[in-house]
Amino acid sequence: VVFEVDHFTTFTAAEAQPTQLSVPTSLDFGDVDRKTEVKKTFTLSNTGTQQSLENVVVTAGQNTFNLTFSKDGVTFAPQLSVGSIAAQQTVTLTARINVPEDADSGKKDFADITVTATGTTKTISDVTANPKSKLTFKKVKVGSDTLSEGGKADIKPGESVDVEVTLENLLKDVDIEDVKIEMTIFDIDDNDDIDEESDEFTIKGDDTQKEKIAVNIPELLDDDNYKIRLEADGIDENGARHTAIFEGTLDVDKKKHELKLEARVFPTELTCSRTPTVSARVVNLGKEDEDEVIVTVNSAELGVSEASSAVDVDEAEDYSTTFNFNLNGARIGTYNLEVKAFRDEDDLEATQTLTVAVKQCEEVQTTETDVTERQIGQQQQEMINQLLAQQQTSSVAVRERDDGMLWTVLAIVIVLNVGLIIFVIGMLMMKKKRGMPDARPKVK
Repeated sequence: VVFEVDHFTTFTAAEAQPTQLSVPTSLDFGDVDRKTEVKKTFTLSNTGTQQSLENVVVTAGQNTFNLTFSKDGVTFAPQLSVGSIAAQQTVTLTARINVPEDADSGKKDFADITVTATGTTKTISDVTANPKSKLTFKKVKVGSDTLSEGGKADIKPGESVDVEVTLENLLKDVDIEDVKIEMTIFDIDDNDDIDEESDEFTIKGDDTQKEKIAVNIPELLDDDNYKIRLEADGIDENGARHTAIFEGTLDVDKKKHELKLEARVFPTELTCSRTPTVSARVVNLGKEDEDEVIVTVNSAELGVSEASSAVDVDEAEDYSTTFNFNLNGARIGTYNLEVKAFRDEDDLEATQTLTVAVKQCEEVQTTETDVTERQIGQQQQEMINQLLAQQQTSSVAVRERDDGMLWTVLAIVIVLNVGLIIFVIGMLMMKKKRGMPDARPKVK
């Protein structure tokens, strides 16, 4: 209620408020260096209008940054007794941390701060610090273009491009080891990401290192922009992890009209079968949708002239066709086949020359003499195997007789078997000789 009376001061009457402890929702120490002491002030308030807050205590939760508090900025403790806070009053405190030398880079929520008073408790749960990364991107090149942070570089559909990254170690006399660069190009491969990474390497203190990552850009690529993200990560000699992130955009550089032709002939050498197949693929790398795309195959020497049906090929699409030829009447020699791709029926876009060789047909024939020789060889082997088996059986039988007859019987068996082998081999040789044709020229 507000009273306004002439010649009197304005008075405002408000409803009395109970004691209420107010604390900040977060406390951020910002970017910090390792092995340093960092201070940050914050306030506690009593928003009540009548009574004081009593027995106010500030306590640091468990943490690795040695979080402590002070009322005067000189004496610090992990648990600080503030005392009382009068109604409508605010108290300013100082928080201090000691950043460890093995703290990983990146923003860390490293502790909670609990503030208690008689009958109430509040928590500051978002207490953060960001140890600086000493690993940084000094230069990035995509092909011949230099890519700045947040900038753009050009790429072309179907090209193989090197992403050249120069990293710098800002630490003095401390190496960063096991460094790896991971690269992601988002939604570029038929709405899928392309992910590549480098090998691991070491960067000496206060030095730079250059690395290349090769990437194949898809052929079927819309005329659009694609986000690229590079993340480098390594661990220094003190155990601290350092991470650096670099982001930019890849801009697809396309001509208005561009058809790429890929053609092949199979087989490339023709002997007895002279029916080759020519296959052709046309890729639209340009910005425009193309109408009436035609593929032709021609060879004046072979009397070949063929053309595909006209088709429409949209941007970032492809078209494939095949041609089958009968070249049985072709003479022995090497011939060229000219394959061409047109748009709008007669606007030439791409040409490719294929080579096919026509060679003498040499059929392999099996003669009667070859068959006879194989049969005789098989018969010889079978006879020898049977004789050896008989010899083994005779030897076993001889062992069962008495010692007086052993050597006599064994000698007789060996003589008979040797004679039998010689006789059989001689018969087979004579049979083979009679079956062989006379190679001498006949006299007329």
